[in-house]
Amino acid sequence: MNNREIPRREWSSFLRGFSQGHEDWLVTLRIVSPDFGSHVQARDLPLEGIVFDPEGSGPISLHLGRDPEANLEHEVTHPTHVWVRLSDEGAEEGIEIESRDGIRTIAEFRSAPPTETVNGILHL
Repeated sequence: MNNREIPRREWSSFLRGFSQGHEDWLVTLRIVSPDFGSHVQARDLPLEGIVFDPEGSGPISLHLGRDPEANLEHEVTHPTHVWVRLSDEGAEEGIEIESRDGIRTIAEFRSAPPTETVNGILHL
């Protein structure tokens, strides 16, 4: 896996395009803290959107889940770095955001399985 850092001046357009291109993809959200280690905050919630102030200041917010009972808004305050995570083949697999306090937010993406019904049988 390769990471490519996104220059700060490109965050707004990159995050908008990434968000649109991965809408409804399933996200596992992992938080990695220098003090507390790694923990999963959400697993397999569909991406609703990623929001960043077009002026380049403020937090980055990840919105996951469309069900009022199962949704999450995760805010990264004082972001300092944004990386896109790429597979060996160059496919986008997620994003990683680092905040000023060293905490990393890692959003790992996978496409939702197709749900197609043929002759009344659900095909995944």
